[in-house]
Amino acid sequence: MAYNWQNGITKTQETTLEHIEYIEDIGRVVTDVPLQTTLNSFYIGGQHAISSGGDNVFLTNQSTDIAYQGTRAGIRRQSDAVNQDSGGIIRASTRRYGDNLILIETVGPEHESVVRTDIGIFTFPFNMSVHGIELIAGEDIASTDVISWNIYNETRSEGIQLYQQLLTGRAYAEGDRITWWFDHPIEMDAGSVVDRETVVTNTDGEEHQLLARAAAGDTDAVYTILKFRTYTDEMLAEDVETKTRIGESEFTMQALIASYHPEIPERLTIHRRDGNMIQTRDGEDVIWDLSD
Repeated sequence: MAYNWQNGITKTQETTLEHIEYIEDIGRVVTDVPLQTTLNSFYIGGQHAISSGGDNVFLTNQSTDIAYQGTRAGIRRQSDAVNQDSGGIIRASTRRYGDNLILIETVGPEHESVVRTDIGIFTFPFNMSVHGIELIAGEDIASTDVISWNIYNETRSEGIQLYQQLLTGRAYAEGDRITWWFDHPIEMDAGSVVDRETVVTNTDGEEHQLLARAAAGDTDAVYTILKFRTYTDEMLAEDVETKTRIGESEFTMQALIASYHPEIPERLTIHRRDGNMIQTRDGEDVIWDLSD
């Protein structure tokens, strides 16, 4: 709510200001409570933006328009007993993208006349980095209207909003194609389920779900072109490479073990059993006792 010089500030605004202070000596605004921003970005001057993009976070260089992301490793909440073994560790990995942008009609070609509201559930069939979508307008949209494309984790009523992109200042007639190129990618792993909704808001603040052209083969679905790249997450090569599996663990270890136990070959494939390392050689187990 904007500040009203005549009527003063609201109680909510007054409470908010109690938690914010400008410190002139250091030229900073300081808050004593956590800050929560919109989904799309936290901007650092005019140079960088930190953005949430589905299952990923991007650091975008505003000068070069490149969305960067780093190598990722993680640890699950350790207060949960099921996360206190190797299953609680997310090994360091880097994301490798497909060579080319792919454009697909998700439910086939468009219907010549049938329209429906643009809402619906979508399950990602594989790992996808989505960079844009295209719909066909099923109604006239004024240039003063705001079109908001939104996706939610699971369902709109129960899920967390993952992304929102606005289109403003553009007029569309029924039958025109509406194209979104996202400010940064939306990335979701195979099997992820999202709920999407496109909303039109007029200058009076009235909202309605966008009418868009249906798919010819399924008039309950909106015709959509999805623009994306595939990706895979590849584990990094490390001094100690570990491959874990449920139950008995199999893993490969390099020079780290050899530095403490030079009698063990520098690189070998082994199994862990009763605290010892067992190497299979010529069909027989060779036990290496790693205890002190």
